Amino acid sequence: CIDSRKRLILVLNSYALGATLCALLALPFSRRDTAGRLIGFGDDPNFFSAGIIVGFALCTSLAVRAQGKMRILWTLCACSQVVVVLQSQSRAGVAVIAVQAFILLLPFIKKINTRTMALVLLCLCIGVGALAVASPQKLVHRFASIFSTVDGTKDLSTHRRLSYIPVALRNLANKPLMGSGNNTYPLVYAHSPYAVMWASDDSFRYAHNTFLEMYSDLGLIGGTAFLFIFVHSLSGLYRLRKHLTENKNIGDATLITGEIVAMGGLMLMLLTISWSFSKPLWLLTALAQQAPWSFMHDTNFKE
Repeated sequence: CIDSRKRLILVLNSYALGATLCALLALPFSRRDTAGRLIGFGDDPNFFSAGIIVGFALCTSLAVRAQGKMRILWTLCACSQVVVVLQSQSRAGVAVIAVQAFILLLPFIKKINTRTMALVLLCLCIGVGALAVASPQKLVHRFASIFSTVDGTKDLSTHRRLSYIPVALRNLANKPLMGSGNNTYPLVYAHSPYAVMWASDDSFRYAHNTFLEMYSDLGLIGGTAFLFIFVHSLSGLYRLRKHLTENKNIGDATLITGEIVAMGGLMLMLLTISWSFSKPLWLLTALAQQAPWSFMHDTNFKE
């Protein structure tokens, strides 16, 4: 059982290092799309940033967990991933990383004294300002376009994505139990009036919301089963973290916290992309199911 625990930690460390390596290689070697967005080694910048934010959560938790030079190493890894997500110009990716960083660093910040807190806040203000300056100008425009009403600058993709919701809900209402079938949402959307209004160039559109699309395609039965996988995984990880914290095993509890935040961040990303075939998603799900068994050497913990 102890070996199983070490293997789990090794896999999480390996993913964090792999995501860092992928991020570093993507900067000089990856191609960009027509809008200048970094797309990594796949076909979509949002998919690329979704995979990176998992590594960011793990690297940040490892940095909090580590000491000395290893903390510096994991911090640099996390910073490199932030740069890559900025270059991908993914609005959802940037927002999720900000939430992840706040959740993971909050317990660490609570432990420091007032004088150090003032220094941390000063560095944070400088860091945020530097990120704002270093961010691609197009990313700033993409955020601003969400609230813009000027025809020349508004982001039509936001309005188009809002049109995906009523189409999916109507399809679910028509076929509530089993849905319309796997991967049929693009066909359903193509036959809706919204396709003419917002997607005249390409009527076959995905829902850009994995959970909504699963409910539309698979109905209440399949969609709820899909959602239950994540609820069960997060529940098991939360109970494991609570047990580790009560037994003063702060190091492992911090690592499990990173896994929880990684899965939570990826679930937030799935609200903006259609990526049910995501490899990081199913890897995290498998690790979440394995994690309690990896700590079964402690007889006080029960599944």
